[in-house]
Amino acid sequence: MPHGRVVGGSSQINGMLWTRGDPSDFDAWAHGGAPGWGYADLVPYFERVERYVDAGAGYLGSDGMVHLESRRLHEPHPAALDFVAAAIGRGHRDVWDFNGPTGISGAGFFMINARDGVRVGARQAYLDPVIGRRNLTLWPDTRVVPFNLNGDQCVGVTVLRDGQPTEVRATLDVVSAASTAESPKLLMLSGIGPASHLEDLGVRVRHDLIGVGDGLQDHVSAALAFDAMRDIPASPFVDDAALFYRSDPAWIGADPETIFIAARPDMGGIAMRVGVVLPMARGTVRLRSVDPEDPPLLDPRFLSNKSDVQRLVVGIRESLEIAATEPLNRWIAGIQSSTGLRADLDDNAMASGVHAHAQGFAHMIAGCRMGLDEGAVVDPQLRVHGIDRLRVVDASVMPSVPAAHTQAAVMAVAERTADLILGRQPSARDDERASA
Repeated sequence: MPHGRVVGGSSQINGMLWTRGDPSDFDAWAHGGAPGWGYADLVPYFERVERYVDAGAGYLGSDGMVHLESRRLHEPHPAALDFVAAAIGRGHRDVWDFNGPTGISGAGFFMINARDGVRVGARQAYLDPVIGRRNLTLWPDTRVVPFNLNGDQCVGVTVLRDGQPTEVRATLDVVSAASTAESPKLLMLSGIGPASHLEDLGVRVRHDLIGVGDGLQDHVSAALAFDAMRDIPASPFVDDAALFYRSDPAWIGADPETIFIAARPDMGGIAMRVGVVLPMARGTVRLRSVDPEDPPLLDPRFLSNKSDVQRLVVGIRESLEIAATEPLNRWIAGIQSSTGLRADLDDNAMASGVHAHAQGFAHMIAGCRMGLDEGAVVDPQLRVHGIDRLRVVDASVMPSVPAAHTQAAVMAVAERTADLILGRQPSARDDERASA
C-alpha cells in the first residue's frame, strides 16, 4: 500500500483527483451513528476547502485553500473525449463533473487539485502559507512512538528524533492525523485497543477498546490494458475522465468506477482501471510487533465478499463494451493478453481473473471508526471513547468508504473537526453557500 510518509501526507503522492463522493455516502454515516456528518453537514466544509477557478460548477467553493481546475476545460486528451462519448453512447448520463448535488453517477471529466500542471496538496494549500508562524513548529523525519497517558487522560506524546526519544507534553487535546494505517497502530502501541490482541504481543492494556483496527476498507480494482490502434498524443495528465455507474439499478448510488487512462506507450498507453467503490468487504489493521518502526499488518480482505466479485465483473464487462463502442474504438486494437480479462470469458473465468489481478486503490478508511456503538473508536466529535483529550482526525474515522477518491472527504473532515475543537459553527458565509 502506498503510504504518504512525507510533509503533506498522501496528498503529495496521490492522483490529484477531486471527487467529494455521492451525497448518500455521507448520509449513511449520519444514519449509522455519526450525527452531524451527513452530506448537508459537510457541504460547507467541502466549499471551505475548495478554490474552483473554472466555469460550470457553481456548487463548488471558489475561495478556499485548494486550487481546483476542470480537466474538461484544460485541453483534455482526445481519447478521453472519445471515452466519455462512448460511455454516453452506452446510455450513461453525461455529467459536468462528479461533485454535483445530484450525485456522482455518470460519465465526465475530473476536477484536479493542481494549478498550471503543478500539484496543490494539503502542504501547498495549508502549511506553506503559514510555515513562518511563531506558534507552529514542524519536525520532519520524526516518528510518534506512543501517546502518553495519565490514567484515562492523554497528556502528550513521545517521539523519536534522530533516534532519541523526546517527550512532548500537551496542554490541550492531542490530535492524531497519522493515517488509516498509523492511527490505529499508535493507539494499540499505547495500550488502547482490543485487549486480546495487545496481550498476545505483550502490550500493557490501558483501555480495552475492541473496535481499534477493525472495519478496514479500500476500493478494490482491476486494470485493463489495451493495444493502441494509433499513435497516442502526449498529455500532461493521463487520467482526465471516468465513469461512475450502478452495477444494478436498485443501488442508491454508483458502485463501480471506470477510470480512463491515455498515456505514452512507455507510461501505460490506453488503459482502464475498474473498481468497486462501494465494497462490502471489511478487514483489519493489526500490530506486526511492538517495534514502532514496524509497519502494521493491513488486511483489507479484498474480494472476500461475493458481491464485490460480482460487481467488479459487471464493471469489467461494461468497460470492455465501452472500449468497443464508437468513437473510442478507433483508438483500440484489442485488449492485451497480459490483462487476463476478456469479454468472451464466462462469469466463473472472469471471477478467477479478477482474483488474480485485483489491487487496491490506496483509499483505505476505518480502523478508528466514529460512532456511538460499542465497536466505535471515536465519538462524533472524533474524541477517542474512554480517553480524555485525545482525538483522531484522518481517514481512519470514516465509518465507510465514500464512492470517491478520498482526499476531498479527508480535508472536509479536518475542516469540520477544527470547528468542533474550537467550539464554533460554520460561518454565515458557509451556511449561505450550502443553501444556494
